[in-house]
Order: sequence, then C-alpha cells, then structure tokens
Amino acid sequence: MNSFSREYWLPRWAEALESQEYQSGKSFLYRETEEGKRWCCLGVLCDIIDRSGWQEAEPGSPETTPLSELVDSWGVRQFQYGGHIEKSVLPEPLAQQMNITTSGHFQFLSLSRSIQERIKELTGMRTTASLTETNDTCKDTAETFPLIARIIRECPQAMSEYPDRPASMQEEP
Repeated sequence: MNSFSREYWLPRWAEALESQEYQSGKSFLYRETEEGKRWCCLGVLCDIIDRSGWQEAEPGSPETTPLSELVDSWGVRQFQYGGHIEKSVLPEPLAQQMNITTSGHFQFLSLSRSIQERIKELTGMRTTASLTETNDTCKDTAETFPLIARIIRECPQAMSEYPDRPASMQEEP
C-alpha cells in the first residue's frame, strides 16, 4: 500500500470540487434529497478517497430526540474511515492523514487578500474559520465549491493543523 500523501490528494480534491460532478449541500457530508445528491466540501474529499465508505445513517438510539429522528429521515449518509464514522465532519483518521482538522479549520489571515474578500462577499461574514463554515454560509451554492477549491489550491498551508509537520510523518490509510 502506498503511503498517504496530502500533496497527492489536495489537487484532486480541488479538481473534484470544480468538476460539477458534485452538487453543493450544507450541514452533512452527503445526503440524498428530492433534488438529488448534495455534498459538503468535506464529503467530496471523503468520496474521492474511498467511495466504498458510505453507508446509510444508523437510526436514532432509544434516547432519540425529535431532531435526530428528523435527520434520520433526511437521506443523510455516514462515512466510515479508519474505524470512525461521521455524518458532518471528517473522520479523525482521515483528518490526521490530510493534516487538517475534522472541520477543515483554516487561518483566515493566512489566505490571500483576494480570497478573504471573496469569502466576505459570498458569505456576508467578515471572516470564516473553516471549510465547513464557508461551505454552509456561502449564499450562492454555485460559487461554494469554486471558492473552496481556490482556498485548497492557493493556500494549502492555511489549512494545516500542524504547519511544520513533515510529509514523511503522514500515516498510511
């Protein structure tokens, strides 16, 4: 098995976001709606790394709340990777291999001025702190993935959880 490489997956992730194969969605990695499949930017990463990791979300537990019953009916899929299952953030083992946080946190001030201005324009927020926040607050869903692809391409260092972590420390999937 080849070692996992952030440098290999980052450009492929950006390409997938720009491919129009994936339609932008909010709040969950992936869900199937009446309008079709909807993806969070992090769900796209999960999909290109391991399409076999998707499964129907487990029904709520006996302590089910009305909200979790509703979520169960929304067509949400969960993603399993490295023994971890998630619905709305990256599974921890994948986040570690990609050297990003589970929500795709980034350092806003490390982004180029033009990306900062575009985020402000599309989200209406002065700053955002993560890819998921940018994904979920973008007012124009057609612009969501191109903006996030641009962050990934132009400012990958801004997304590093451990900016000085050498590539040789990255784990195998």
